[in-house]
Amino acid sequence: MDNHEKKPSDLLKSLRISEDVEIGITKKIEQVPLRKPNGFFRSKEVDKLNILLGIQDEKDNSFYILNSNLIELGIKDLRKYLLVPYSDRYGNLFVWPIKLPKRDQQQGLSWSQSAITCAELAQTKWLKIETNRITHSYDVFEAVGIENEPNWHNLTAEEITFKAIEKQLITDPEHEVIKRLQGKA
Repeated sequence: MDNHEKKPSDLLKSLRISEDVEIGITKKIEQVPLRKPNGFFRSKEVDKLNILLGIQDEKDNSFYILNSNLIELGIKDLRKYLLVPYSDRYGNLFVWPIKLPKRDQQQGLSWSQSAITCAELAQTKWLKIETNRITHSYDVFEAVGIENEPNWHNLTAEEITFKAIEKQLITDPEHEVIKRLQGKA
């Protein structure tokens, strides 16, 4: 008996599915950009132990993470960054590299503290931030009416962070970026 010979009620019964059946496809996350939030965002987790060495390459404005054993090379612009994974309203994943001030510098401290506070608040609320150059901090705006939770694509904060830095990680002291920063290339 083919579908045309079945009673309409039998045919409909055979087509029904349960409400809890998941359908569709899942997005595969191949890369995660490193950048400050733009628009409303939620942070995954602010792990204050997630501090890494980073540097902004002036040649192409790329951001690199350096293996901690490279600190002994004495690179002038090497900084500490707190890496905070976050999601925008559309399920795109990013990592916010929050530049931490050098121990002997107060300049930048208010920006860092403000950024960390914003990232912590964004763990439970959809926020948007804007720079306020007068107060040297971020103005925070909470979304009204966004009730959905962020889509983390079943990734942990660690996995998101790794996807963001894996192609930007420098472990070799002979890397071209290191040589350029030392004036050797």
